[in-house]
Amino acid sequence: MNEVTLIEAEQEAIADAKVKEQAKHETSKKRSKDKLLIFKREDASKWLPFTLFVFIMVVFYISVQQFAERIVRNTEKINREIKELRSEYLSTKAELMKESMQTDIAKKLEASGMKELREPASKLTIEKKQ
Repeated sequence: MNEVTLIEAEQEAIADAKVKEQAKHETSKKRSKDKLLIFKREDASKWLPFTLFVFIMVVFYISVQQFAERIVRNTEKINREIKELRSEYLSTKAELMKESMQTDIAKKLEASGMKELREPASKLTIEKKQ
C-alpha cells in the first residue's frame, strides 16, 4: 500500500503542478492582454480630457480650412470681375476715342445741317465807349 499511496501522491503532485502551471500561463496571458490594451475602462476618465481636446482641435482645423477655401473662392471671383470690368473699360474707352474724332463728329453733324469750319475761328472784341 505504501507504493500505491506514493504513486497516487506523485500523480496528485504532478496534477497540482500542471494546474499551477496552467494558472500561471492564464495569468500571464491576462497580464499580456492588459499590457496590450491602451484604453482600459478604469482609465477612460483619464483619457476623456485629451480626447475632447483632440476632437475640438479637429473641428477647429476643419472650420479654419473651410474659411480659407471660402476666401480663396471669393478672391478668384473678384479677380474675374476685375478682368471683366477692365476689358469693358478698355472697349468703352476705345469706342469713345473713335466717336470723338473730328471727322466722325463732322459726319454726324452734317445730318443736322451744321458744317465744319474750314478757317480758324476769329475773336470779336467790343470796345466800350467812355
